[in-house]
Order: sequence, then C-alpha cells, then structure tokens
Amino acid sequence: MSPTPAAGVATLGIRFPQNLKNRFSPTKPKVIMNSQSSGFGDTPETVQLTIYRDGCYHCCMSTRPCQVCNKKFYAKPSHVQKGWGKFCSKACQYTGQKTGQTYPCHQCKQQVYRTVKDRRRSKSGKFFCGRSCQTVWRNSMLYAGKRHSNWNGGKASYRSILLKTGLPRVCTRCRLTDTRILAVHHKDRNRNNNDASNLIWLCHNCHYLVHHYVNEGAGFLAPRTI
Repeated sequence: MSPTPAAGVATLGIRFPQNLKNRFSPTKPKVIMNSQSSGFGDTPETVQLTIYRDGCYHCCMSTRPCQVCNKKFYAKPSHVQKGWGKFCSKACQYTGQKTGQTYPCHQCKQQVYRTVKDRRRSKSGKFFCGRSCQTVWRNSMLYAGKRHSNWNGGKASYRSILLKTGLPRVCTRCRLTDTRILAVHHKDRNRNNNDASNLIWLCHNCHYLVHHYVNEGAGFLAPRTI
C-alpha cells in the first residue's frame, strides 16, 4: 500500500527510469523539483511519483533567484558550494559576466559595447560600431588637410572644405537646390583663400552674374585680397 504524502509534498508526472522507482523511500518526504528528466541516461517512462528525500540527488536541489533577471531556478548543491548556481541560463550568465559598458558610436551614435581592455587600448578615446564609421572619421578628421600624406598645399580643396561645414547645398542667391550645377564662390575672389567664412554656394548662372556685373555682385563680394 502506497504511503500518503505529507502536507506540503507535491506530486508530478515526471519522466524517471523504471529501475529507479524503488530507490525512493516513504520516509522524510521532500517537495520534488520541477523537472521532466532524470538525467541518468536510461530509457525513461512517465510515472506518477511522490519524491521522498532518501539520499537521491534530485531531491536536494534548492530554488535560487537569478542574479540578472531574478527568475527562480533550481541549482545543484555542489554548484552552490563552489560559488556557481548564480544564473538561470547561458544568456544571463553571459550578461552577468560583462565588465564593460555601452558607448555611442562617435559617427552614427549607435550604442556599442566595449570592455575595459578596449577602453584602455583606445588611443583617441572614441568608439565606433564598425570599420566603416571609423574610416569616415579618420578620413574626415584624423587624416585630413595638412595631416594627410598626399597634402599638396590645399589650393583645390575649397569644395571639400565647404562640404565639411555642413552648409546646405543651395544657391545663396537664387535658392536653387540642383547640386549638379552648384559651384563654390570665393567672396574676396582670391582662390588661395580657402577659409570657410570666405566660401558660399552659387549656381553657375549666379556665379557668372556676380563676377561680371557690379549690381549683381552686391552682398556676394568682399574686398579683394592678394
């Protein structure tokens, strides 16, 4: 005759090998673990059992909260003694072992994760989400102008200088937005003076009028410099 489970002892249809059913004693009842596999490697069969604590390893597991998501899970006593049993899954373990932090990409502002070692090795102190953003920054800031190995005086770099200022690509005189016919105008008519304050966008038609008609050039020309 089967013993009656004590108060607070749960029963569950779990998958246990047939040859293990006789290992459980009706003495010292214990609430069973929430599992569907015995883990002994035998061919299992579904049986309705009340698990009692008689030295069986599966009956001694305790419930612990995950340190990342606070979800309750079962941890093996041997793992707890070794300092393990802190996370409910591999995903939480991976998250809990992170020592770095997230930073915005210096170019596109996308959040990227970097470790302490990454921060220590960074020469510029800036972080990027990939090679493409890093290359854009290097070509526009780090190796631009006189710092570039192919720098040759910069007399023909006025268009790229104006583009880097972020000034809208619109004709300053007629407000035309067709970028195919926009030219860079030097206010002081000195093509060697490539200061950003000396450059504006003009379409080809307005550019011709400003340079060849005095009345049209008012407001778009500055005193001539050598």
